[in-house]
Amino acid sequence: MFTTPSGTEGEEISLKKLKAIFFVEEAASSADAKPAAGRKIEVFFSDGERLAGATQGYTPDRLGFFLVPEHTGEAFRILRVFVVNANVKKVGWIR
Repeated sequence: MFTTPSGTEGEEISLKKLKAIFFVEEAASSADAKPAAGRKIEVFFSDGERLAGATQGYTPDRLGFFLVPEHTGEAFRILRVFVVNANVKKVGWIR
C-alpha cells in the first residue's frame, strides 16, 4: 500500500492484470481532434472488446504499446491508450 497525492490509500496493481490504461480528457469539440500519426491498427482483447486507432510502436513481445484511438464523439476524449499485450487476443493492421 502507498498514499496517493490526495492523501488516500492506494493499491499497487501489476500491469499484466490490466487490459489497458486509458488517458482521457473532457472533449472540447470534435473540431479539436486531429488524425493520429502512425499505422492504423485494430486490437481484439480476450474478452471480445475491439479497439481501433493508430500506433507507432506495436511489438508483440513487449509488455505493451501505445495507441491513439479513433474519436467517437463521446463526452470525453481518449487521448491515448497503453495496451497490455498479455490480454490481447489478436492484432490486425487496417489499410
